Amino acid sequence: MCVPNFAANPFAGYASSTYAQVLQSSRFVTQMKSAASTETEPFSAWGELCDLLCGTSEVAGVEQVYPDATERLSVAEALRSTEIAMDSQRHKAGVALAVRLHHVVQQARTFSRIAKCPVVGITGMLNAGKSSLLSTYLSESGRRRVLRGVGNEQGTHRFVLWLPSVWWSQPDLLGTLTSYLTSIFGCPPESLADDPETAFAQYNGQIINVPAAENSLTQADGRFAEANSALGELTDPLRVPLLARDDALNDLGLGLLDCPDIQTGFTNLRTADGSLNKAAMDHSRREHLARVGRICSAFIVVTKFSSLHDEGLNQVLVALREAMPVVPRLLAVNRIKARYSPEVVAQQSQLLMDRFEISRLFLAYDYRSHIANTRVPPPPPKMHAGTDEPLPIFFEHCPASEKVAGTNSVCYLLDLADRLDAGTLARESRRSLSLQLEELAQESIQWLNRCQSYREDLVQSAWQAIADACFEFMAQRDSAGEAVGLRLQTSPTIVAQMSDSLIRNAPWSIRLSLKIDRSVRQLQHSIASSTSRFRILQSVSGGVSHLMQRFRHGESGQVVTATRLASEILRLDGRNSFQNLSESEFRLSCEQALARFQHEDKTRLGDESLDRWSRALWLEMPLKKKIYVGAMPLAPIFAPLLAVTFIPFDGGGSAVLVFASIKELLAAAGIAALATTTLGGQETTDIIEREAAWTQLSELFSFTCDSLGVVRPSPERMPSVEFEGSKRPLSPSAVAIKPPPGRAAVSMWKIADHFEPKVRSLIHTLQSDVREP
Repeated sequence: MCVPNFAANPFAGYASSTYAQVLQSSRFVTQMKSAASTETEPFSAWGELCDLLCGTSEVAGVEQVYPDATERLSVAEALRSTEIAMDSQRHKAGVALAVRLHHVVQQARTFSRIAKCPVVGITGMLNAGKSSLLSTYLSESGRRRVLRGVGNEQGTHRFVLWLPSVWWSQPDLLGTLTSYLTSIFGCPPESLADDPETAFAQYNGQIINVPAAENSLTQADGRFAEANSALGELTDPLRVPLLARDDALNDLGLGLLDCPDIQTGFTNLRTADGSLNKAAMDHSRREHLARVGRICSAFIVVTKFSSLHDEGLNQVLVALREAMPVVPRLLAVNRIKARYSPEVVAQQSQLLMDRFEISRLFLAYDYRSHIANTRVPPPPPKMHAGTDEPLPIFFEHCPASEKVAGTNSVCYLLDLADRLDAGTLARESRRSLSLQLEELAQESIQWLNRCQSYREDLVQSAWQAIADACFEFMAQRDSAGEAVGLRLQTSPTIVAQMSDSLIRNAPWSIRLSLKIDRSVRQLQHSIASSTSRFRILQSVSGGVSHLMQRFRHGESGQVVTATRLASEILRLDGRNSFQNLSESEFRLSCEQALARFQHEDKTRLGDESLDRWSRALWLEMPLKKKIYVGAMPLAPIFAPLLAVTFIPFDGGGSAVLVFASIKELLAAAGIAALATTTLGGQETTDIIEREAAWTQLSELFSFTCDSLGVVRPSPERMPSVEFEGSKRPLSPSAVAIKPPPGRAAVSMWKIADHFEPKVRSLIHTLQSDVREP
């Protein structure tokens, strides 16, 4: 018999006149009115809260602060972001939290559309009588399609959702259920056949009808059964749920989800010797149960009396509690032997009920025992009579303290709808979901705050590593290793300043000779000219060439390349702050920092201090030396200063910085006498260098932060370096911030200002409507 394809046409085979008749069902009308009373204003908060947690960037809860202040992410996207997590452990925790959040949000979205049509899940232990319990709610024709028995060939190996026939008149409801089931299982649901034999084969996983459009979703590594024999494919029965309907459920007003046996089934989860891997199979089915359980507003857990203390039952209850905490859970103990009184069964069940907050206990004695008839109440009036196999009668056990004096009334599980009306289930489901959303929102905020704190620690470490590396290249140290001074970057601008100051303050007797000397200016303007570079280098003395070699070997001053800068920063970084950048990315970023500093640094020596130095130099210079200087061009004398400016261009064109003090330059050139000028007991070179060098140090720090993709610190958070026996913070740079050339080493994010207050407001709205009186 051809099995109807529900996904293609959920209404196949039913005349529209049937809908009109069942729509007049008083039970359905009452149920809709009851559920509608719960659809008050708080329902609109569901969509808003779900969008806020898992929506698009338009309602983002997380904002990037650096390097792109326009970047936005939803909370769910942020939880999955490796950029925000920064390490594998935090990322793994964030992804797990995002999965949980997605499931609950998806559950909330579905609930908001089907709250008026609640579903009760029936699950439990192997051969406990789940299908028998389900059959008590169905019409005789429906019972004939339910597979019952104790062998594996009669086992339930698929999820079967039984719905009231009247719900078939709700296309939106059926569409929502179909979409939700498809998202859970990866395949759309299949309709249960009218023919009992075909229905049994479907129940047992022997026949699976997968729509052709969904064949790509099937996997050939699950529990196998033939799927679409024409296609010759194999499909996991658990991944294709069944949908059925029954007229008897119209009065019940509830959908019933028949869950597969946890301990049995066809499976490919086998060990090396071909035997079933029971642990893996049980885990797989519990996982499916937890996922599909999210569509349920209540659960009935069926077990035999002898299985009350089995670990398998505990695992089922744990899975249900995690899937939908707070919602009602009922315990149905079946096949009780007559020798056990209801009080004994209740006593044995109490520990389990307390642990899992089970609200009600129902008992059913073994109807196959004639002796048990003495403990079994008469069949409930609503049970549909039939000629098939007898059915268990589940009645509620009420403690003596709850019984009403003088009454012998029996509460049957068959009267489930009277105890679990749609309005009550909607409120309980909403309460459970709102609590879960509140908990997950708080967990998400805590995760984001931990990641933000971690990134701030990384940035703090990165700031200090960059500052210490830059300082290391610029610091002058004494024999004890103490920093006693700072070196300057020997830029053409600073050399030109020194030359101009010497000319301005030279004695009148030699000033004319100095003014007509154009050598300095020629050298200065020739630095950028590749055609004249080597000619000028060849014209300088051998001493200058020797000086340049000494700089390259670190014997005077420091020559800083991108490779040296990168190595020094990484050596000083104790927190692995630059883990986001590859080795090549890191080196290229350092090269950009040097190039930018070389071209954009505008640090100048103070003219007043420089002129005081120049005047003191001429004043203290011996007469013989003055005559010598006046008789010769300045170029040979100051060639060391100018020659150093060529070093950055003499190594293949890469950006290179040279740091040296004036004293080191002049001493290395053999004219140290010019470096001994003092003023008030202090060498004047120290006076003119110190603040200029400090400014350059701060500028190089800021340029390096920019290039590496590390946000610049605020003035009060500037890193400090040990200088002259005390900690001194670097100075903020006024140079414009530029974005990094590639990825940022540490991007900075924050929770949007509106996020937490809005979440609190929405959750308060949801919970206020379900607060217990």
